[in-house]
Amino acid sequence: RGQHGVEVLAVLLALKVVFPANVFLNRGNHEDSAICRAYGFYDELMAKYGSPRLYEEICTFFSALPLCSIIRDRAFIVHGGLPRTEGTTIQHIGAIARRTHKQTFCTAAERGKAGAHTSRQVIEDMMWSDPDPYHEGMAARTSRGAGVRYGPDTVVKWLSSLGSRTLKTLVRSHECVENGYDIIDCGNGFKLWTVFSASNYVGGWNQGAILIFGDDDADPKAKTYETSFPGKYI
Repeated sequence: RGQHGVEVLAVLLALKVVFPANVFLNRGNHEDSAICRAYGFYDELMAKYGSPRLYEEICTFFSALPLCSIIRDRAFIVHGGLPRTEGTTIQHIGAIARRTHKQTFCTAAERGKAGAHTSRQVIEDMMWSDPDPYHEGMAARTSRGAGVRYGPDTVVKWLSSLGSRTLKTLVRSHECVENGYDIIDCGNGFKLWTVFSASNYVGGWNQGAILIFGDDDADPKAKTYETSFPGKYI
């Protein structure tokens, strides 16, 4: 999203090639063939390269990206949130044939379809959902029209299911927050971080942030910054 999506993608892929053991890329809700068309990436690519085939290759790459990551048994990383289907496990997520899903959201016919662990529903929930510190459990209705709202109890339950006593942090993005990051205390040492790295998002004002995990078991530290071009949509 923005005027330089092609260049941003090129830099990320170059970093992955040069530092394959240090750079890990997860999928987000904009790594989606329909969303790329709706928010300008397709038009940008056509203007710069004029190649529909290149666009299809990039969308295939997007579909292959991991849906989540785990950092050293300390943090679960996902773009949006957690799957709504009771009993979904990390093994179910790992078994999804990601390359067959170039879209990250369900059609009206797919949404709510009977059958546990429906792949597209799991992908939608992980890419499009948002936390709600005042809500218990999950609520299917969201202002986005996709995903769910999930409460702190859901975060605790999910992180506990991953089988590590030290994994008590969920890190996600998906929402522009004014200070670059936001923390929800879920109780019993469990925390949810929202981290948004794009400062001055779409011409507004907000700080960007990254998280730094040290070698000890302490909470990660947030580092904030602001673009040198305030108010400019880039």
